[in-house]
Amino acid sequence: MNSKLNINVKILIGESLSIDDLNVLSLLYMPIIGSRAYTLYMTMYSALNRSSNTRVVKQSDIIDLFGMNLNSLNVERKRLEAIGLLNTYFNDEEYVYLLKAPLSARSFFKDGVLAIYLKNRVGEVLFEKLVNIFRLESFDKTGYKNVTEIFDNVFKDKIDEDIDNIDGYFPDKNINSSIKTGDYKFDYEYFIESLNLTLAQKKNLSAELQMNVEKTAYAYNFNEEDMRVIYHRSFDQTGNFSIVKFQREAKLLKKLKDQEKINKTELNGIDKLRVVDPKELLETLIPDASIKQQDIIEKVTAESPFDLGVTNVLIMHVLNKNNKVCPEYGYFKKTFDTFKSKNITTFDEAIKFVKSQGIYEKKEEKQTKNSEVQSSGSEWWDNLKKSL
Repeated sequence: MNSKLNINVKILIGESLSIDDLNVLSLLYMPIIGSRAYTLYMTMYSALNRSSNTRVVKQSDIIDLFGMNLNSLNVERKRLEAIGLLNTYFNDEEYVYLLKAPLSARSFFKDGVLAIYLKNRVGEVLFEKLVNIFRLESFDKTGYKNVTEIFDNVFKDKIDEDIDNIDGYFPDKNINSSIKTGDYKFDYEYFIESLNLTLAQKKNLSAELQMNVEKTAYAYNFNEEDMRVIYHRSFDQTGNFSIVKFQREAKLLKKLKDQEKINKTELNGIDKLRVVDPKELLETLIPDASIKQQDIIEKVTAESPFDLGVTNVLIMHVLNKNNKVCPEYGYFKKTFDTFKSKNITTFDEAIKFVKSQGIYEKKEEKQTKNSEVQSSGSEWWDNLKKSL
């Protein structure tokens, strides 16, 4: 163990970090990797010899500085490696830590995996705020003439000599390849063939679509069949592919697949509410639900910051509160905020909250006064109402 602690660690970086890089690290990367890994990266960067972008230290110095043991250091180091901020090399004599600059904000948000992880970590509301922080105001060139001068008109000196080839390694702005995805395999060509597209439709496929498909498949551990289902559900009412619907459908399928191991047919009452497909919940409460209402519930499920069980309680509560009429998405979004303000994060807390509202007790009183109590036609829902 002592030999590992006393081994040299050479810290290198190929470029200096800009203010934008630092902002991306603190606002976009840190929520994913955690404060300890972020501090490790920034401390190693700060310790570099700025004249050579190199620093050699003992591994024990890093451990002592952070007050952690060797195992903890390895955990935080691997977080940096996996997210693309560090490459680690090793021989019998030393480690080499090659620090890498983060993605630009634009590349980060276009990266399917990182954007998904950040959104899931911080929630819909904060994610949108982070996007707006980095969004630049566009410049409308209408009415303007480009009067920028060219090089030759300003620098008129005649050049008679060529510059010899200059060897060496110099600071540069590298293109970060983002996360390290390991050996995950996704056959994009097989996925495309499974869509049964026409030749004209195939010509409209883009490299951006391939990137989104492959990174979403990796992030959610989806196979080609999963992505085929998502793709076919990702067209808007005008028949155009929608990346927003694509991401929403991916998140919805992930939530449903997380509950796949539970045999839903054997569950009843409140237990089934934890895992039931929200669309089935809608159909139980509103048997003649319109396509628009189904789309609203689909969006609610995809955008919900809570797990499936809490989301189902929220949907049930909103529909019952509105006398089994499905309101617009904005109403559900306000209910998200209500749950957050009351620190409701678990299924049991959500059930306790809706019970405290007294809605279900009042409905039960009305039913007992009625000589004929109508069944919903769904045994699990009837049993659930009794428990509420």
